Amino acid sequence: MTYYVKQGRRYKAVAEYDDGLMSSLPEGSHLIMVTPGCRSTVCNIPRSNLTVRAVLEAHKNELCKVILKASEMRPREQPITKRQAAAWEEMRKAFGASMATMHVDSASDIIDALHKAIEKEVCS
Repeated sequence: MTYYVKQGRRYKAVAEYDDGLMSSLPEGSHLIMVTPGCRSTVCNIPRSNLTVRAVLEAHKNELCKVILKASEMRPREQPITKRQAAAWEEMRKAFGASMATMHVDSASDIIDALHKAIEKEVCS
């Protein structure tokens, strides 16, 4: 297919579309994910990582939910007093979704939660 641009009273060829060229991939292992309205390609994945990468890509939305839940703000000390619980609830209402961070799990804890989610997907 040839694309043209009008210059004055004439059309000038400016580009050629080649589906074979656009769909070609370099040598190696690749992951192509197709969902409604979306296609993504990850090129040159080491063969030993293909399964893990495929699980991560296929379940990215679910894994993001796991990470968000694992990093959700909560009081550092447990249990909390009735007064602290009331203050906490009031702060949650006041800040809503943009609540200020008081305590967030470490990156290691979040990775552990992610690892558990991956194991669940791979082993089930």
